[in-house]
Amino acid sequence: MPTQTEGALMTTIAQTWVEQGMERGMERGMERAAREALLDILTIRFATVPQDVAQAITQISDPARLKWLRKEAMMATTLEEFEQALEA
Repeated sequence: MPTQTEGALMTTIAQTWVEQGMERGMERGMERAAREALLDILTIRFATVPQDVAQAITQISDPARLKWLRKEAMMATTLEEFEQALEA
C-alpha cells in the first residue's frame, strides 16, 4: 500500500498527464479547425478544391503556416496562385 506521500505524488503525476492530454487535444482541435477554415475559404473562392490540395492541407500541423495559408487563400486571384503558395 502506498504511503501518503507516494499517493500524493501519484495523484500529481496523474493530474499532470491528464492536463497534458487535454492540452494536446485542444491543440489538435484548433489545428483541425484551422485546416477546415482554410478548405472552406478555398471552396467558397474557387468552387472546388483538388484532392491533392486538400490532402496537402490536411497534412499541415503548424498553426503559423495554416494562418499564413489562410491569408494567401483570401488574397489569391486563382487557385493556381494559392497552390504556388502551398508549395512554397
